[in-house]
Amino acid sequence: KDTVAMSGSVKRGDTAIEAKAMNPEELQPNDMLADRYRYIKKIGKGAFGCVILMEDTIINEEIILKYLNAQFVTDESIIKRFFYELRFARKITHPNVIRIYDMLSFGKAHAISMEYFRSHTLNAEVKDKKPMEIERAKKFTYDICSGMESAHAVNVVHRDLKPNNILIDENNILKIVDFGVAAATQSTDTKLTMTGLLVGTPTYMAPEQALGKDVDERTDIYSLGVIMYEMLTGRPPYSGKDSMSIMYQHVQGEAEKVCDKNELVTQELSDVVSKAMCVKAEHRYQSMTELKNSIEQLME
Repeated sequence: KDTVAMSGSVKRGDTAIEAKAMNPEELQPNDMLADRYRYIKKIGKGAFGCVILMEDTIINEEIILKYLNAQFVTDESIIKRFFYELRFARKITHPNVIRIYDMLSFGKAHAISMEYFRSHTLNAEVKDKKPMEIERAKKFTYDICSGMESAHAVNVVHRDLKPNNILIDENNILKIVDFGVAAATQSTDTKLTMTGLLVGTPTYMAPEQALGKDVDERTDIYSLGVIMYEMLTGRPPYSGKDSMSIMYQHVQGEAEKVCDKNELVTQELSDVVSKAMCVKAEHRYQSMTELKNSIEQLME
């Protein structure tokens, strides 16, 4: 009931192509989808499927359509979970969060429409394993806290905060993307493990996630702690040859202190990162607001 059903037809010039299962990979520039969306270009592939830049000709605005991979489309439980999660993510309206508009179905294909934000990922900021400028790292942390605060206020836990899900534009405006994607894949469903999808990303994964326990907003606080660590030292705290060894290190929690790896980082800032990254959730900051206030006190 949350999904807007659109026709699956594609118009190419004067020709209408009735697509039984519309394949977004086969769209060409200027193709019209469902008489409304004009195809501009493919932007990339996400965990869930392909990401396309479209012009919504009715509101005259560029938007993103994120398609669900065909392998998921056959699995009703994933689609249900996916849309269930997005229903909550749609409630988040904050300048530091990418806005989700609608859940759409085109024939048998499913997509989400969302705000288009011309940007690069936070990954591109931590180049050649060199630390970021400290004030910049603090500002980005502050912005992530602000966006996550509004998500947690409507009970949405991200579950997969990582530099790839943090977008930054040329004016240094930051936006968080891909809420609820990890939750939608959380399942003991064997088909899912066959597709090799791990919920969350081991490098940024909280210990409770690695152990398959319940997650809450403190899980996001841990992941943000790991992101801060990487911004301030140039490298994430734990690395290894495989997912299991990295997850094990998160559970052990023996990361070197940030101030020992970068002498420009003050003891106070280093302590903030360590607290966010405590193995036991009850020892971390208990809310994004708390973490945000600690960072704000250290900002110039």
